[in-house]
Amino acid sequence: MKLAIISIEDKGTKAFVFIFPQAKSQNQNKDIKRDIIEGLEEKNISEYDVSKIEKIIKEERFGEKILLVEGKHATVGSDGIVKYRLAPLDKENIDFDKLCQITDKDTLLAEVIPPTKGDDGIDVFGNKIPGIPGKDTVFFKGENIGFEEADNKAYNAKKGVAILEGGDLYLDLLSIVQEEGNELVLEKIIDDSSHKSGIDFLAEEVRITGTVIFNTAVPKGAVISASGNIIVRGDINGATLKAERDILVEGKIKEGSKIETKGDVAAFSIENSLIVAKSVIVKEQIKRCNIQASANIKLLAAEGRIVGGENTAYGSIATMYLGAEEGEATFIFLGLNQEGEQRYKELKKQHKLLEDEITSHISNIQQYKELKGLSGSEPGKQAFEYFKQELDFLEKKKPLIQEIESKIKYFNEIYSGVLKNSINVKKEIFAGVELSINGYIYKVSQPKKHCYFYLKGEEVVSSFLDVERFI
Repeated sequence: MKLAIISIEDKGTKAFVFIFPQAKSQNQNKDIKRDIIEGLEEKNISEYDVSKIEKIIKEERFGEKILLVEGKHATVGSDGIVKYRLAPLDKENIDFDKLCQITDKDTLLAEVIPPTKGDDGIDVFGNKIPGIPGKDTVFFKGENIGFEEADNKAYNAKKGVAILEGGDLYLDLLSIVQEEGNELVLEKIIDDSSHKSGIDFLAEEVRITGTVIFNTAVPKGAVISASGNIIVRGDINGATLKAERDILVEGKIKEGSKIETKGDVAAFSIENSLIVAKSVIVKEQIKRCNIQASANIKLLAAEGRIVGGENTAYGSIATMYLGAEEGEATFIFLGLNQEGEQRYKELKKQHKLLEDEITSHISNIQQYKELKGLSGSEPGKQAFEYFKQELDFLEKKKPLIQEIESKIKYFNEIYSGVLKNSINVKKEIFAGVELSINGYIYKVSQPKKHCYFYLKGEEVVSSFLDVERFI
């Protein structure tokens, strides 16, 4: 009878010995040692410490599982990374001196460091366990970025403004507007050369390819669109600006300006203007504006305030103050308004009716499939015609179903997002403010401090805001 057994665990990196308790009474130390060594060799373990076996037997460590031989696990290498040579765009702490990173052609912008292989391990049988490579990184190469596979480095393909945003590195063609004498001059930078021309912003809409930087205020009445960013180092006074990316303003947006972008808007303050953007990030104040943000509205300064106007966001709203002591009417919409809520319900109802109708037609198709098998017979011919009609019906309904499902998905994203978000007021909200969350109204009748508002069931409720956790 065997006096000891060997077991292998931990993916082959550990071998344990178990000496049966009855071996103690039999006082057969030589036999125990022999059984252990034979057990190891039967498992193809040739590297072991005989003195360790003898010590275990001498100490009479019977009836317990003891680690006898130990290998080494393979390690995981480091993950691949992208080392950028420029700072990421920080819209909440905009440093305009660093923002416009104008680079010449063939400037090194980023280097992809590949993952490394981990150290090899070894199992108790003496076999190598290969090291595990780290994870590959993903490099998002935007417009006008060249990438050399040989050295894993990214360069700008032409002169322009390099921007790193959300892990996406891209280079826009660059135009600069500045005052020269008594006129505004537009300088287009193309490759390594530049082309200057005087421009009358009031004569017609000015369309610019890439990013445009205004080293001056944007003149009143100007209509400007850009396929990249619009960066303004002064104020925007009653102008209309459209951009495919972000609109970043060092000064104020005011005097009935109209700003529309697929990206974000960041500014020192906004007054009496219309803003349509993803997120709106303002340092000091939003005053008597129509703000339509598909994501968030955020005020940054210690005295940051939203007062007057209609301000809508589908994400969250965060400010220090909301409204004014004088009780100025201020409307805040988070998520769907009442009209949107009604449209959402109608779409869901329409979708349900379509689903029921389609289910009925699919059932018909199954029946016709069975009859269609009676080829040559009158029922079979008739079933075949009906079968084709049903398939045609489903094919015609497909675009409508997809359209409705797409709209419902859009509303669902708003709905679910709003249920997780809130209107946060770090310091004080004043009477005269009316809040709407997904169409449910809350009217502020007296000032409140340090509070946030959220939707609970079909009611907007407020709660005390933990100032330390305020975002």
